[in-house]
Amino acid sequence: MTRTILPWLALMVLALLTGPAQAQQLPEGPGLAAKYPGDVGIEKDDAVIFVEDFESGDLSRWDDNDPNAPPEVRLVTKKELVHSGRRAVQLEAQPGDGTGGDLTKLFMPGYDVVYARWYTRFAPDFDQGNLMHFVHLAGLKDRWQLGRSGQKPDGTDFFSTGLEPWRNWGRNPAPGAMGFYSYFVDMKPDPSGPYYGNPFRPDSPPVLIQRGRWYCMEMMVKANTPGKADGEQAFWVDGQLKGHYTGIRWRTTDRLKINCLWVLLYIHKNKQTNRVWFDDIVVAREYVGPQVPTGSAEGKGNRQDQTQRERQGAAMGNATRVAAVQAKRRLISYKVTTPEEALKKVQENLDILIPLAENAAGMGCDIVAFPEDTLGTIAWEAGHPDKLAEFLPRAEEVMLSRFGEVAAKHGMYIICGSDT
Repeated sequence: MTRTILPWLALMVLALLTGPAQAQQLPEGPGLAAKYPGDVGIEKDDAVIFVEDFESGDLSRWDDNDPNAPPEVRLVTKKELVHSGRRAVQLEAQPGDGTGGDLTKLFMPGYDVVYARWYTRFAPDFDQGNLMHFVHLAGLKDRWQLGRSGQKPDGTDFFSTGLEPWRNWGRNPAPGAMGFYSYFVDMKPDPSGPYYGNPFRPDSPPVLIQRGRWYCMEMMVKANTPGKADGEQAFWVDGQLKGHYTGIRWRTTDRLKINCLWVLLYIHKNKQTNRVWFDDIVVAREYVGPQVPTGSAEGKGNRQDQTQRERQGAAMGNATRVAAVQAKRRLISYKVTTPEEALKKVQENLDILIPLAENAAGMGCDIVAFPEDTLGTIAWEAGHPDKLAEFLPRAEEVMLSRFGEVAAKHGMYIICGSDT
């Protein structure tokens, strides 16, 4: 039995396996955005290439040839659909084959290293079935190279990589596990013949994401030196480095640079209306990192919870307020047969526990302590010892992700426990 303490913006201490050893050389946690609370003024930084928070109320800064019109693309103002400020953008895929919406930003001629950070939220009922495409960084000889599929780059025309959720043919719960889908000079063909994007994904454990909550996602692409396979790509979720891949030959000429951000929702065979929201996009030449709160009442985050705790602490001689929480009995029965069903029960238990942590934050608590076996899995584990290797890492990932969001939001610590 292990106990885990989650401080805000220190979740990287608990990050699970992220990939090759080189991944440790890249930053985690706070980045460029930490210098600009709420991203206010970040567009003036010399390292920044492009910023979009959608507060202007139009999409005129994007470079699409299509009209970016509803229902595929629309600005929204509903509070729960906006990460910060008053507006975000919604992309929608309607039922059918090859449906969705997109936003394209070109920054010609481009750069050799580009980071793109954004906040995203999948609808609570989002389910793409199997294959979809998401956010891409690309190097394009010209804009007409964007979206090429089934063809191998020659090193002078294009390269691209998309950070995308992967269902693994139904093995991963929707939206899926994050990883790269990449077109590059040395890519391998599909067994059927065409060249489709090659995958780069962590799988021990997979980087599963959930529907109905905001994530901070960031990706980096470093172009190779022509004649060498020294290109890289990496991605972060909520400031935690999750994957870092090296030895990639993206191009054969230094005239081809990273010059396009493609924000995309495209589903190959879509059986329902699917929606995803984006906000607070920053493209830069260095690691951006998660947004940090600002004192502005209107703005990009707020510090009301922290201020309340500071005032109460001063009144109590700077005492630390701890909430010890005991929820209703919520053991997952051994009669639940599969890890997938058990994970659904874990989510249901977290749906009960998260509001308790939120309430504690609202009461000015600095620390929330949950009991051992926080997720209620002990009975299920005893009945399914042969399935623990598959189940426990995924359950822990879900727990850390959801509790971590609350900890970061309120600047507090959450203590939880789970078998490992």
